[in-house]
Amino acid sequence: MECPACRRIYWRGTHWQAMTRTLEKFKQCWR
Repeated sequence: MECPACRRIYWRGTHWQAMTRTLEKFKQCWR
């Protein structure tokens, strides 16, 4: 998976989990 913030490729690990949490926060703000 590519991180849209840093443009690097990551497997589903700690970086992926942190990015997913950030995206969830954005989704909540958009509602």
